[in-house]
Amino acid sequence: MGIRGLHICIKKTIPEIITTVDWNKWSKNRIGIDIQCFLYRAISRGESPLEVIAAQIAHFRKYNIKVIYVFDGKPPVEKDSVNDKRTEERRSAIDRCTLLKTLLEVELDSVKREGLLKEIRDLESKYPSLSHEIKDLVKKFLYATGTMFICANCEADTLLAYWFRRRIIDAVASYDYDFIARGCTLLVPKTVDWDSWEDYNPQKIRSGLRLSETQFIELCVLMGSDYTPTLPIVPWKSALHAFQNNETIDVVWARHTFSNWRQTDMKKKLQAEIDILNKAIRILGGEDDNVSTMMEDIQWTKWNTGTLAPELQALYEFKKTYPSWNPEWWQYFQTN
Repeated sequence: MGIRGLHICIKKTIPEIITTVDWNKWSKNRIGIDIQCFLYRAISRGESPLEVIAAQIAHFRKYNIKVIYVFDGKPPVEKDSVNDKRTEERRSAIDRCTLLKTLLEVELDSVKREGLLKEIRDLESKYPSLSHEIKDLVKKFLYATGTMFICANCEADTLLAYWFRRRIIDAVASYDYDFIARGCTLLVPKTVDWDSWEDYNPQKIRSGLRLSETQFIELCVLMGSDYTPTLPIVPWKSALHAFQNNETIDVVWARHTFSNWRQTDMKKKLQAEIDILNKAIRILGGEDDNVSTMMEDIQWTKWNTGTLAPELQALYEFKKTYPSWNPEWWQYFQTN
């Protein structure tokens, strides 16, 4: 899930709050990783998803940082319409790529071939496809290196935020800025360079924007999220100014949707929209978290056992398969 305009809002108003990650300061800390976010990003860039995760594990172990990877489970029903739309768009993109590749096989003109290749690359970048085979390979590597991972029953966002609120982890690594709305310290990679990661501290952000925790969550909800797909977006400047002047979300929303006031069922419609906003607020605030639906009992047991030992034989097989990887990584893979 993304919060529309949140990153721009922070960058435009309080850029000094964003700091570069100093990995030495994170030694002995625990970071939860939204792994599918990184896998999709790697595929869209034409990178090897497995190699991206391997580089992460080596880097974090080099700095004595404990990590746990979380795979997505079933999303909440509030996101059904959004996910259905994304699935349809991805399916259409796959069909289009299949057609383009068929045309490419018989096209002899070099200029036209380049045009076809470009469209294929653009579609695959915009709509990356994460197969079960890729996920299974990554899981086997995590197992081989003794790296803890969990397959959640819910979205990874929900489980990671739950852990952060209870101080089980100290930060979340992801490209999704919605973790800030959930109150998590977020570490965001900007490039492949480890020295370019950015640290978003939610307490400092709220303080810089002069908002309470509740107001900040409400700001994020008004700016638009996947939990409110049917509602219009309130521009971040308008919403921020309103909350800084202590207006309530009901007042801000009613003013934003003034064009509906002449409708005969205006009050009923307004209340229904407010109910949707409040539901999104509860989700982001963790008020609707249900521990029993986050993981199976066996997974909670796995989590409570702590770190796992590397499987050296499985690790050796990976080393034979990927001889081009950085040779320094393997020493870190064997210890955790």
